[in-house]
Amino acid sequence: MLMIITLSRDDNMQTVAQYVKKPILRLDWDREDMSDMLLLFSNGTFKTLIAGVDPSEITAVWFRIAYLSYFQPANEPFWLFNRLSREELIRIMFSELEHANWVSHPFNMQRAENKVLQMKIAQELGFSMPDTLISGSIAEAESFRESIGKSNLIVKPLVHQAVKSGEKLYGMYTSRVTPTQPVDFQLLPNCPAIFQAEVDRKCDIRTIVVGDRVFSIEIHQVGEATGGVDYRKVKPKDLVYNPHFLPADLEEKCVSLVKRLGLKYGAIDFVLGKDGVYYFLENNPSGAWKYVADNGNHAIQQAFADIFNG
Repeated sequence: MLMIITLSRDDNMQTVAQYVKKPILRLDWDREDMSDMLLLFSNGTFKTLIAGVDPSEITAVWFRIAYLSYFQPANEPFWLFNRLSREELIRIMFSELEHANWVSHPFNMQRAENKVLQMKIAQELGFSMPDTLISGSIAEAESFRESIGKSNLIVKPLVHQAVKSGEKLYGMYTSRVTPTQPVDFQLLPNCPAIFQAEVDRKCDIRTIVVGDRVFSIEIHQVGEATGGVDYRKVKPKDLVYNPHFLPADLEEKCVSLVKRLGLKYGAIDFVLGKDGVYYFLENNPSGAWKYVADNGNHAIQQAFADIFNG
């Protein structure tokens, strides 16, 4: 049996499920009712049920979770405590599934979110990377900006968390700061960030690694978005996708990076510079892949299913 741990709004899992040749059990992390999950110790033995199923029947687990957002409803003071208690019950059950084939194990995914760890492994493997600073130091940020000279400064958040103000939700995207643009770093100690020297880009590349298989697309910002630094906030009409094939040695490095992070899946972001160099930006352990499959005509769904069917 394959268990898919996901969120209630997840529809993309169905595109993979159609190729899976075993029963599928779906567990929505954000659901309210956890009455079909229990761990009972009685008379010297344990009894465990995960969504009503004996964990021994679960041979594979697809952990689909990206990021959980917390927006407490009005007049519900214990809402967050209740939600965290439900989520902790799911985490407790992870130890009952150590025998299963995980894609990928959530503890490994949490570790793999470490940006410095990613960069160190990427450096060891021979990836090219832009000059980077991760810090909450005003002095270091100002010094780094000075050190990159006439290059634009790219600023990224360290975490992916939506911010709610009133009835609106806001996302924190990558931003560009020109050499002459004034910057106030005074609040940086309260909110450390990632700073990089901008690469003169030809296009963005998203590379999906599933096991030993690698799939890539080019992402071009056109029209009103030409020259942008974060294609995630661009209107669909201003994005052009093309299938892309990385050099063979770089594909091998991508597979090695994901494995050394303890993962079986990774969504790796590159900038392809006008100098022909692929600059590694980051690896997302649960990053989006369906648009890569759709726009690159890549069999990513089947690659997932092959792992689960094995």
